[in-house]
Amino acid sequence: FDILVAHCPTSSATIEVYYEYIQELRNVVRKCHKDGVRLFMAIDGNCKLGSVQSTAVGPHGADKETKRGALLHSFLVENDVFLPATFAETANTASEHGTWMSPMGGETRGDYIACPGDLLPGTRGARRLEEVDLSLCRQDHWAVGASVRMTSRATRCEVVRRIPTYDRERLVEQEQMLQFLKEAELIEVTPWNLDSQSSLTR
Repeated sequence: FDILVAHCPTSSATIEVYYEYIQELRNVVRKCHKDGVRLFMAIDGNCKLGSVQSTAVGPHGADKETKRGALLHSFLVENDVFLPATFAETANTASEHGTWMSPMGGETRGDYIACPGDLLPGTRGARRLEEVDLSLCRQDHWAVGASVRMTSRATRCEVVRRIPTYDRERLVEQEQMLQFLKEAELIEVTPWNLDSQSSLTR
């Protein structure tokens, strides 16, 4: 699966700037996300959602959808993901809805976990995480989370056997065998725990 992390422009930015940011997210998904791979999102949306419902946004803890919210909403629908915190069947209904606190103490919801639409039956407990310390100078954000149950399917892997490039008949002789073993010890073996991504960037 893929995870998209997004921090949308704050309320000080114009709606045009917000629109351009959503367009950039679309470009990222188009370039980096492969069809058939599940897409999760962690989004600081800096917008309000809920009064307009769809497969992506439910009525639980609804706020009046803003213009920014409408832009994010359409992006979620396009990518077939949903916000578990906005559906009563996938949210922890005992959890507070607010994920951001203003300097005056008012709370609003703007941070979301988005999950693939087909995982709705296995998603539960979407909530703000009171126990997570974000080490902020003042409490203005809460982390959010959800529990998702997934199953993985083993894929059949075909082993390609290569024809030996050395003369096996020569290994019958003791001297040739010892020489072969010495050369084999010099072969650099790829460790089983190699991080292929880091190795490719070196």
